[in-house]
Amino acid sequence: MKNRWELLCTDKIIRILIGDNADCQSEGYRLGLPYLRGQDICSLATRFGFPIVYKEDELGCSSRCEMFKAFLLNIIKREMVSNVLAYMFSMTQFDYLTELGDRNTIQEAYDKAKKWALDAINANLFLGKHELKVVNEKFYLVEFQKDIQIEAPVFNIVNMEYIHSLRTRCTEDLSNGNSDSVITKSRTLMEEVFLYVLENEKVDVKMNGDLTQYYGKIKEKYGLNQSSDIDHRINSLFSGLERIVRAIAELRNKTSDSHGAGQKRYAIREHEARLVMNSSITICEYILSIYKNNQ
Repeated sequence: MKNRWELLCTDKIIRILIGDNADCQSEGYRLGLPYLRGQDICSLATRFGFPIVYKEDELGCSSRCEMFKAFLLNIIKREMVSNVLAYMFSMTQFDYLTELGDRNTIQEAYDKAKKWALDAINANLFLGKHELKVVNEKFYLVEFQKDIQIEAPVFNIVNMEYIHSLRTRCTEDLSNGNSDSVITKSRTLMEEVFLYVLENEKVDVKMNGDLTQYYGKIKEKYGLNQSSDIDHRINSLFSGLERIVRAIAELRNKTSDSHGAGQKRYAIREHEARLVMNSSITICEYILSIYKNNQ
Protein backbone atom coordinates (compact mmCIF):
# COMPACT_ATOMS: atom_id res chain seq x y z
CA MET A 1 0.00 0.00 0.00
CA LYS A 2 1.61 3.25 -1.18
CA ASN A 3 -0.75 5.64 0.59
CA ARG A 4 -2.29 5.13 4.03
CA TRP A 5 -5.56 6.70 2.85
CA GLU A 6 -6.07 3.53 0.83
CA LEU A 7 -7.02 1.90 4.14
CA LEU A 8 -10.42 3.54 3.61
CA CYS A 9 -10.97 1.57 0.40
CA THR A 10 -12.40 -1.55 2.05
CA ASP A 11 -16.00 -2.57 1.34
CA LYS A 12 -17.02 -2.12 4.99
CA ILE A 13 -15.65 1.41 5.28
CA ILE A 14 -17.03 2.43 1.89
CA ARG A 15 -20.49 1.22 2.98
CA ILE A 16 -20.20 3.48 6.02
CA LEU A 17 -19.17 6.43 3.84
CA ILE A 18 -22.06 5.97 1.42
CA GLY A 19 -24.55 5.42 4.22
CA ASP A 20 -25.31 1.71 3.74
CA ASN A 21 -24.11 0.94 7.26
CA ALA A 22 -25.91 3.05 9.84
CA ASP A 23 -27.78 2.66 13.12
CA CYS A 24 -31.47 3.38 12.65
CA GLN A 25 -32.63 1.73 15.88
CA SER A 26 -30.87 3.32 18.88
CA GLU A 27 -32.38 6.80 18.49
CA GLY A 28 -35.43 8.17 16.79
CA TYR A 29 -33.26 9.15 13.84
CA ARG A 30 -30.47 7.77 11.71
CA LEU A 31 -26.97 7.51 13.24
CA GLY A 32 -24.29 7.55 10.59
CA LEU A 33 -23.60 9.37 7.34
CA PRO A 34 -26.48 10.20 4.97
CA TYR A 35 -27.45 7.52 2.45
CA LEU A 36 -25.93 8.30 -0.98
CA ARG A 37 -27.83 7.14 -4.02
CA GLY A 38 -25.97 6.53 -7.25
CA GLN A 39 -26.89 10.03 -8.46
CA ASP A 40 -25.63 11.49 -5.17
CA ILE A 41 -22.25 9.78 -5.60
CA CYS A 42 -22.04 11.17 -9.15
CA SER A 43 -22.84 14.69 -7.91
CA LEU A 44 -20.25 14.40 -5.14
CA ALA A 45 -17.58 13.15 -7.54
CA THR A 46 -18.38 15.88 -10.07
CA ARG A 47 -18.19 18.53 -7.34
CA PHE A 48 -14.62 17.44 -6.63
CA GLY A 49 -13.50 17.20 -10.24
CA PHE A 50 -14.12 13.51 -11.03
CA PRO A 51 -17.28 13.42 -13.18
CA ILE A 52 -18.91 10.01 -13.49
CA VAL A 53 -22.25 8.96 -14.97
CA TYR A 54 -24.79 6.80 -13.18
CA LYS A 55 -27.13 4.56 -15.18
CA GLU A 56 -29.78 3.40 -12.77
CA ASP A 57 -31.06 0.57 -14.93
CA GLU A 58 -27.63 -1.08 -15.09
CA LEU A 59 -26.13 -0.49 -11.65
CA GLY A 60 -27.07 -1.97 -8.32
CA CYS A 61 -25.88 -1.59 -4.73
CA SER A 62 -22.49 -3.18 -5.37
CA SER A 63 -21.94 -0.76 -8.25
CA ARG A 64 -22.49 2.19 -5.89
CA CYS A 65 -19.60 0.87 -3.84
CA GLU A 66 -17.44 0.50 -6.93
CA MET A 67 -18.32 4.01 -8.08
CA PHE A 68 -17.39 5.47 -4.71
CA LYS A 69 -14.19 3.42 -4.55
CA ALA A 70 -13.12 4.76 -7.96
CA PHE A 71 -13.86 8.29 -6.74
CA LEU A 72 -11.99 7.65 -3.48
CA LEU A 73 -8.88 6.37 -5.27
CA ASN A 74 -8.96 9.45 -7.47
CA ILE A 75 -9.08 11.92 -4.59
CA ILE A 76 -6.35 9.96 -2.79
CA LYS A 77 -4.08 10.55 -5.76
CA ARG A 78 -5.00 14.23 -5.77
CA GLU A 79 -4.56 14.55 -1.98
CA MET A 80 -8.12 15.77 -1.49
CA VAL A 81 -9.43 13.17 0.96
CA SER A 82 -9.63 15.56 3.94
CA ASN A 83 -11.57 18.13 1.89
CA VAL A 84 -14.05 15.52 0.66
CA LEU A 85 -14.57 14.03 4.13
CA ALA A 86 -15.05 17.50 5.62
CA TYR A 87 -17.78 18.11 3.06
CA MET A 88 -19.44 14.71 3.62
CA PHE A 89 -19.41 15.18 7.41
CA SER A 90 -20.63 18.80 7.29
CA MET A 91 -24.01 19.66 8.78
CA THR A 92 -25.45 20.77 5.44
CA GLN A 93 -25.37 17.12 4.28
CA PHE A 94 -27.63 16.00 7.15
CA ASP A 95 -30.73 17.88 6.00
CA TYR A 96 -33.03 15.02 7.09
CA LEU A 97 -32.36 16.04 10.70
CA THR A 98 -34.41 19.23 10.24
CA GLU A 99 -37.48 17.07 10.90
CA LEU A 100 -36.42 16.87 14.56
CA GLY A 101 -37.55 20.45 15.20
CA ASP A 102 -35.58 22.83 17.41
CA ARG A 103 -31.97 23.76 16.70
CA ASN A 104 -30.44 22.30 19.86
CA THR A 105 -32.05 18.91 19.21
CA ILE A 106 -30.81 19.00 15.60
CA GLN A 107 -27.31 19.95 16.76
CA GLU A 108 -27.20 17.12 19.30
CA ALA A 109 -28.46 14.60 16.73
CA TYR A 110 -25.91 15.79 14.18
CA ASP A 111 -23.07 15.36 16.69
CA LYS A 112 -24.22 11.83 17.54
CA ALA A 113 -24.62 10.85 13.88
CA LYS A 114 -21.13 12.10 13.02
CA LYS A 115 -19.59 10.42 16.04
CA TRP A 116 -21.26 7.10 15.18
CA ALA A 117 -19.83 7.22 11.64
CA LEU A 118 -16.35 8.16 12.82
CA ASP A 119 -16.36 5.44 15.50
CA ALA A 120 -17.59 2.87 12.96
CA ILE A 121 -14.79 3.76 10.54
CA ASN A 122 -12.20 3.60 13.31
CA ALA A 123 -13.48 0.20 14.45
CA ASN A 124 -12.62 -1.08 10.97
CA LEU A 125 -9.24 0.66 10.98
CA PHE A 126 -8.28 -0.68 14.42
CA LEU A 127 -6.75 -3.98 13.28
CA GLY A 128 -4.54 -2.05 10.88
CA LYS A 129 -3.43 0.10 13.84
CA HIS A 130 -4.65 3.34 12.34
CA GLU A 131 -7.41 5.80 13.19
CA LEU A 132 -9.22 8.69 11.55
CA LYS A 133 -9.03 11.92 13.54
CA VAL A 134 -10.58 15.34 13.06
CA VAL A 135 -8.77 18.51 14.15
CA ASN A 136 -10.13 21.96 13.24
CA GLU A 137 -12.34 20.53 10.48
CA LYS A 138 -9.41 18.67 8.89
CA PHE A 139 -9.24 14.87 8.69
CA TYR A 140 -6.06 12.93 9.40
CA LEU A 141 -5.39 9.20 9.05
CA VAL A 142 -2.68 8.38 11.58
CA GLU A 143 -1.18 5.44 13.40
CA PHE A 144 -3.25 4.44 16.40
CA GLN A 145 -2.72 6.71 19.44
CA LYS A 146 -0.04 8.72 17.65
CA ASP A 147 -0.03 12.52 17.88
CA ILE A 148 -1.04 14.36 14.74
CA GLN A 149 1.78 16.28 13.09
CA ILE A 150 0.12 19.36 11.67
CA GLU A 151 1.99 20.85 8.74
CA ALA A 152 2.75 24.54 8.73
CA PRO A 153 0.17 26.32 6.59
CA VAL A 154 1.06 27.89 3.27
CA PHE A 155 0.20 31.51 3.97
CA ASN A 156 -1.77 33.83 1.76
CA ILE A 157 -0.59 37.43 1.71
CA VAL A 158 -1.42 38.38 5.28
CA ASN A 159 -2.31 42.05 5.48
CA MET A 160 -5.15 44.25 6.70
CA GLU A 161 -7.11 43.68 3.51
CA TYR A 162 -6.89 39.91 3.98
CA ILE A 163 -8.02 40.23 7.60
CA HIS A 164 -11.04 42.35 6.68
CA SER A 165 -11.98 39.93 3.88
CA LEU A 166 -13.23 37.58 6.63
CA ARG A 167 -16.53 39.51 6.65
CA THR A 168 -17.01 38.86 2.94
CA ARG A 169 -16.05 35.20 3.29
CA CYS A 170 -18.61 34.76 6.09
CA THR A 171 -21.52 36.54 4.39
CA GLU A 172 -22.99 33.44 2.76
CA ASP A 173 -22.52 31.37 5.91
CA LEU A 174 -24.39 33.94 7.99
CA SER A 175 -27.20 34.12 5.42
CA ASN A 176 -27.52 30.32 5.45
CA GLY A 177 -27.42 30.09 9.24
CA ASN A 178 -24.13 28.19 9.13
CA SER A 179 -22.65 29.65 12.30
CA ASP A 180 -20.22 26.76 12.73
CA SER A 181 -18.50 27.73 9.48
CA VAL A 182 -18.17 31.34 10.69
CA ILE A 183 -16.54 30.12 13.91
CA THR A 184 -14.15 27.89 11.93
CA LYS A 185 -13.16 30.66 9.51
CA SER A 186 -12.67 33.15 12.34
CA ARG A 187 -10.47 30.76 14.26
CA THR A 188 -8.53 29.87 11.11
CA LEU A 189 -7.86 33.56 10.44
CA MET A 190 -6.42 33.97 13.94
CA GLU A 191 -4.25 30.89 13.49
CA GLU A 192 -2.99 32.16 10.12
CA VAL A 193 -2.12 35.61 11.46
CA PHE A 194 -0.50 34.27 14.64
CA LEU A 195 1.64 31.76 12.74
CA TYR A 196 2.50 34.30 10.04
CA VAL A 197 3.87 36.65 12.68
CA LEU A 198 5.69 33.92 14.63
CA GLU A 199 7.25 32.48 11.49
CA ASN A 200 8.50 35.87 10.31
CA GLU A 201 9.82 36.68 13.77
CA LYS A 202 11.70 33.32 13.77
CA VAL A 203 9.94 32.14 16.94
CA ASP A 204 9.94 28.38 17.49
CA VAL A 205 6.44 27.03 17.93
CA LYS A 206 4.93 23.55 18.11
CA MET A 207 2.58 23.07 15.16
CA ASN A 208 -0.32 21.43 16.99
CA GLY A 209 -3.28 23.68 16.22
CA ASP A 210 -3.29 25.09 19.78
CA LEU A 211 -4.41 28.70 19.35
CA THR A 212 -3.71 29.61 22.98
CA GLN A 213 -0.14 28.32 22.67
CA TYR A 214 0.43 30.46 19.58
CA TYR A 215 -0.94 33.52 21.36
CA GLY A 216 1.24 32.77 24.39
CA LYS A 217 4.32 32.89 22.15
CA ILE A 218 3.18 36.23 20.74
CA LYS A 219 2.68 37.57 24.27
CA GLU A 220 6.24 36.59 25.17
CA LYS A 221 7.65 38.08 21.98
CA TYR A 222 5.95 41.46 22.29
CA GLY A 223 5.62 41.79 26.06
CA LEU A 224 1.84 41.62 26.19
CA ASN A 225 1.77 40.06 29.65
CA GLN A 226 0.14 41.91 32.51
CA SER A 227 2.61 43.74 34.73
CA SER A 228 2.58 46.07 37.74
CA ASP A 229 4.70 48.46 35.67
CA ILE A 230 1.85 48.94 33.19
CA ASP A 231 -1.26 51.07 33.66
CA HIS A 232 -4.07 48.96 35.10
CA ARG A 233 -6.36 49.87 32.19
CA ILE A 234 -3.85 48.47 29.69
CA ASN A 235 -3.48 45.38 31.88
CA SER A 236 -7.26 44.96 31.65
CA LEU A 237 -7.07 45.13 27.86
CA PHE A 238 -4.30 42.48 27.80
CA SER A 239 -6.40 40.27 30.07
CA GLY A 240 -9.45 40.77 27.88
CA LEU A 241 -7.56 39.84 24.72
CA GLU A 242 -6.33 36.62 26.25
CA ARG A 243 -9.82 35.69 27.45
CA ILE A 244 -11.24 36.27 23.97
CA VAL A 245 -8.56 34.12 22.32
CA ARG A 246 -9.12 31.35 24.85
CA ALA A 247 -12.91 31.55 24.48
CA ILE A 248 -12.77 31.29 20.68
CA ALA A 249 -10.32 28.37 20.89
CA GLU A 250 -12.53 26.54 23.39
CA LEU A 251 -15.70 27.36 21.48
CA ARG A 252 -14.26 25.74 18.35
CA ASN A 253 -12.93 22.75 20.31
CA LYS A 254 -16.23 22.10 22.07
CA THR A 255 -18.09 22.09 18.77
CA SER A 256 -15.85 19.37 17.28
CA ASP A 257 -16.18 15.60 17.67
CA SER A 258 -12.71 15.11 19.10
CA HIS A 259 -13.27 17.07 22.31
CA GLY A 260 -15.53 17.09 25.32
CA ALA A 261 -17.15 13.66 25.21
CA GLY A 262 -20.31 13.87 27.25
CA GLN A 263 -20.54 17.65 27.09
CA LYS A 264 -23.73 19.07 25.60
CA ARG A 265 -22.90 21.03 22.49
CA TYR A 266 -24.15 24.61 22.28
CA ALA A 267 -25.76 25.76 19.04
CA ILE A 268 -24.13 29.06 18.08
CA ARG A 269 -26.63 31.77 17.14
CA GLU A 270 -26.08 34.30 14.34
CA HIS A 271 -25.37 37.30 16.57
CA GLU A 272 -22.86 35.24 18.56
CA ALA A 273 -21.17 34.12 15.34
CA ARG A 274 -20.91 37.78 14.30
CA LEU A 275 -19.36 38.61 17.66
CA VAL A 276 -16.71 35.90 17.17
CA MET A 277 -16.03 37.08 13.60
CA ASN A 278 -15.61 40.74 14.60
CA SER A 279 -13.52 39.84 17.67
CA SER A 280 -11.19 37.78 15.50
CA ILE A 281 -10.75 40.66 13.08
CA THR A 282 -9.98 43.10 15.90
CA ILE A 283 -7.40 40.81 17.50
CA CYS A 284 -5.73 40.04 14.17
CA GLU A 285 -5.56 43.75 13.31
CA TYR A 286 -3.90 44.43 16.64
CA ILE A 287 -1.32 41.64 16.37
CA LEU A 288 -0.44 42.47 12.77
CA SER A 289 -0.05 46.16 13.70
CA ILE A 290 2.38 45.24 16.49
CA TYR A 291 4.34 43.05 14.09
CA LYS A 292 4.61 45.81 11.49
CA ASN A 293 5.64 48.39 14.09
CA ASN A 294 8.34 45.99 15.28
CA GLN A 295 9.98 45.76 11.84
